[in-house]
Amino acid sequence: MYINNKIVNVNMDNEKKTYIIEPTYKKSSFSNEYWINRISNKDVTVVVTVQWRWSVFSINLTDEEKNKLNNLIDINISDYDYEFDNMTDACERFIFIKNENNYTARELKEIYMMIYDNDEEEEYDEEIMEQNNWILEDTTYEISGGFILKEEL
Repeated sequence: MYINNKIVNVNMDNEKKTYIIEPTYKKSSFSNEYWINRISNKDVTVVVTVQWRWSVFSINLTDEEKNKLNNLIDINISDYDYEFDNMTDACERFIFIKNENNYTARELKEIYMMIYDNDEEEEYDEEIMEQNNWILEDTTYEISGGFILKEEL
């Protein structure tokens, strides 16, 4: 390639290609929502993880990144340049409080009351989170147990 009439060696290794990435197995895709709030002058993060039956993403990778993925079984899609396509059939939901040991029993009860509609049945409802001033800070996606990469044509 010529720039200002000089020959320049362009490293094509940094060129990204787009791949479709899917899990190898059903029920091995996860979304993680990070909700934040402040309770008793302490920052609180609640992670809501949903297990999905299936997922599809587009992911843009250099050859070097793709080669590194060949040795992985689990991948955090959010660590890459990706585009969400779809996730289907939510199977399970897991909710945990980050650094739960940093809170007193009273603070934990207050947190639970701000997460669940009814703290005895622990029925999660996103509307309850929003009504109680939880802010959805981030959502990440991951696949565990293996994945398939197909170059997008």
